[in-house]
Amino acid sequence: DGRYNVIGVWRGSENANAVWIQDLGDPKNPELSAPITKLIPDFEASFVLVASRGSTLYFRTDLKAPRGRIVEIDLSNPRLAHWKTLVPESKDTLRGVNLVGNEFLCSYMHDAHSVVRRYSLTGKLLGTIETPGLGSVRGLRGKREHRETFYSFNSYTDPYSIYRYDF
Repeated sequence: DGRYNVIGVWRGSENANAVWIQDLGDPKNPELSAPITKLIPDFEASFVLVASRGSTLYFRTDLKAPRGRIVEIDLSNPRLAHWKTLVPESKDTLRGVNLVGNEFLCSYMHDAHSVVRRYSLTGKLLGTIETPGLGSVRGLRGKREHRETFYSFNSYTDPYSIYRYDF
């Protein structure tokens, strides 16, 4: 949304990263930007920014969840004790998350194939996206206000094909 500069910081080839942030304030007045601060200063886990909404940031992380989870960090109180887990770790590995149509589209690895689950912004399970069979799903991109997304699907017997999902 242009409000925050979110910086991922890595050391070498580690899978863990730190996250720094800068409040840009009004993009029309860059001289009012705040200094860069360390939101997640330690290299304890992997953090991938999914989206932002106002002063709230959503991350996919493996911190205290080796198979992945989605956390919400409110920048008005960003201490770890105040983070909220929206989508907890499951028995399947969370491979990717996108925010499309005001829903989290979560791609999981389940028994060596992709499963896509839909969650609300509060973390409520809304259902799954049916795929043509057992295979791999990639994509699921779009903007928060979009009412559709596209993804690719392939398997050992199905070549890459593009599918449209209408919310």
